[in-house]
Amino acid sequence: MKRVSDAVDSTGRVVLAEAEPLGLGSATLRPATRELLWGDERIILEPRVVQTLVALAQANGEVVSRDALIERCWGGLHVGEDAINRALSMARKAGRSAGEAFTIETIPRVGYRLVINKAAGAPVPSPAPADRAHPDRRVLIAAGVAGLVVSAGAAAALWRPGPSREARDLDRRARASMAIASAGHYAQATAFLEEAVRLEPDYAEAWGALSMAYFGLRNATPPDALEALAGRQRAAAERALALDPRNPDGNAAMGLLLYRLGSWEAPARYFRAALEANPNAGPVRAHYARVLADVGRIRAAYEMAKTAFDRNERTPRLAGLVGELIWSLGDTSRALVWLQDADRRWPRHTAIWFPLLFMHAFAGRPQQAEAMAEDATRRPLGVELRNFEAWVLVARAQASKAAGDRDLALAAHRAMAQEGAAHIGNMIGVLASFGELDEAFQKLRLFYLGEGPEPSVAYSAAQGAYLPRERRMTRYLFRPDCAALLPDPRFARFCIDVGLDAYWRSTNERPDVRLQRS
Repeated sequence: MKRVSDAVDSTGRVVLAEAEPLGLGSATLRPATRELLWGDERIILEPRVVQTLVALAQANGEVVSRDALIERCWGGLHVGEDAINRALSMARKAGRSAGEAFTIETIPRVGYRLVINKAAGAPVPSPAPADRAHPDRRVLIAAGVAGLVVSAGAAAALWRPGPSREARDLDRRARASMAIASAGHYAQATAFLEEAVRLEPDYAEAWGALSMAYFGLRNATPPDALEALAGRQRAAAERALALDPRNPDGNAAMGLLLYRLGSWEAPARYFRAALEANPNAGPVRAHYARVLADVGRIRAAYEMAKTAFDRNERTPRLAGLVGELIWSLGDTSRALVWLQDADRRWPRHTAIWFPLLFMHAFAGRPQQAEAMAEDATRRPLGVELRNFEAWVLVARAQASKAAGDRDLALAAHRAMAQEGAAHIGNMIGVLASFGELDEAFQKLRLFYLGEGPEPSVAYSAAQGAYLPRERRMTRYLFRPDCAALLPDPRFARFCIDVGLDAYWRSTNERPDVRLQRS
């Protein structure tokens, strides 16, 4: 027979299926079935409540610190005060419902202790059938109502009805909007979800989705308002995790609060822990893939992103990322097939259309790139015409190899870079592919390190989008269009200055692409 102390996994977290029944005074706890038994009474408890009771019982009357309780019940994940207090409150209510068989004592600034009430007795047995052979019908009705009241009182905090149909519909419509991933659709999703949580304050899925909707608004938010937006993202994520610590969107949003240019180790560590707790958390897996790609671990990023896509995270943004990673791994033919299929499924989506355009332009298919950029019936909507015109010029220059065509293409991109910071980032690959490495490194350091003035908006004042430096991703530097940069000593210097080298040294990891080219 297993002892109480054996019912834990390798991280020390309580595993209910392996825990033997526990005597808690006059009550018996059966962790595997989540039952608390007291005489003829049977109460079904939530899994986290049972874990809390087992963790406290493992201490054999000693005090358990708050951190130790989080480790045993939540696997060390970030959880809000509400989640811990709720589990403790429900455990105390269970003890009271079982004839005061046990309670949980709070030791201020220290922790918690399970206290068994040895004086508590078993419930008074029900009268034998012979004693009530012919009860009055009114007595039966009264007893039935009383029983319902008692059961409701004992279980009120142990059972929560599902969200209303209206709230579920708002959540569904919000997620459909978020899949499109434009600023306007994120704003619409935010409105839907704020109404959903107003209707159903305990709707964990809607709170988690709301935290991700706030994250999606970041590129449409002026820099001076980003801190307030991040606060709303954090509050929504913490509420989701207080209700359900395994909530995929809430965990993704919390990890994304740590994710910024130069800071990759903290979000990677958070995402790993979240996936250990819930391997099916698609949003966590998708964003962890982006972190891996940013540090040049392209193969690991591809495997993470493809797994998320295949399981449950079939969004156009993730489809575009998978195709881009396949290209970065050197399999251009497969990448083209993947993105062409995604383009048929999500036509005109920028996260798919532009990677497909870049592959055509930089992988020996400039005629196809030119045709794409000139086809007004299939181009993404909401993108300025001069952007397409500039890419037509790049495609023509790639096809002709003529200096004059190359100069026209670069002039068009330089003009756009004067109006939007994102165009500076796009120019890096164009310059590298044309062999203009001096200017490419100048733009590289401007875009990522802020060495020089740049526009305050992402594309143009008319579009109203922003690209804060902390949100700029380095995965683009490991694509084939930037291949000429990697062997240059200036790239190694850049990696030191931007923090990539520190990450590689700290984690003992190396970027796949750079190793192949060194």
